[in-house]
Amino acid sequence: MKFLLAAFLLVIGTQSVFAQAGAKNDPSMRTRCSYFADQLSLNCSGPSGKVVECKAADMFPMRFKIAGITIPKEQSVQFRKFDLHPLRQDNVAWLNNIVKLNGSSVQFSLYQSRLIRDAGFHLRDADCFDRLAELFNASVANLEVPVTSEPIAPLKAEDLKERISFIGEIFWFERSFDRAPVRNVRSMMMGDRSMMMGDNSMVMGEKMVKMAARAPVAANRTVVVKS
Repeated sequence: MKFLLAAFLLVIGTQSVFAQAGAKNDPSMRTRCSYFADQLSLNCSGPSGKVVECKAADMFPMRFKIAGITIPKEQSVQFRKFDLHPLRQDNVAWLNNIVKLNGSSVQFSLYQSRLIRDAGFHLRDADCFDRLAELFNASVANLEVPVTSEPIAPLKAEDLKERISFIGEIFWFERSFDRAPVRNVRSMMMGDRSMMMGDNSMVMGEKMVKMAARAPVAANRTVVVKS
């Protein structure tokens, strides 16, 4: 009987290890979102396949292509929000949810309360925010990436020691897919007017996410931000 019990526990433990290994970096276990600026629309799909669409105002003081999502360590019932981490324009690292821009402290988040004055996405509909929160809370933080509090200046490898894990990502689009002109996919990924479209958008976006998740490893390597 003891042998059978030990064998059973060994099987269960082995299955758990393989499940954890398979969950690492699996995008299907995170929430994937697309924001369409022309429609002020935030569309998110959770791990279960459930889709939530909310109207959201873009309150960012800067342009970005992708922003990672994390759950704050301390969450207030009255001031509920989720931290956001925009990808730097040089794709080297993601920003902490609190950075300094032009000498002022700026905090990035996705929130609902009008009392919150953060930069990020503001959802006015409380019910829609609750549905979105369900997707986020059911997601797995399995994408580990390097983060920095420096939004512009060049970075070295030693500047990217801090790492966090995302429960999801938000892809920013200037226009919705059905209203966007057909363009070359490569050109969509580059420049201020770039935009990813159609089925290729999430594929290309996932490549960018994985690329940005890797920190430079060369010693004293300096990364120059292109203007």
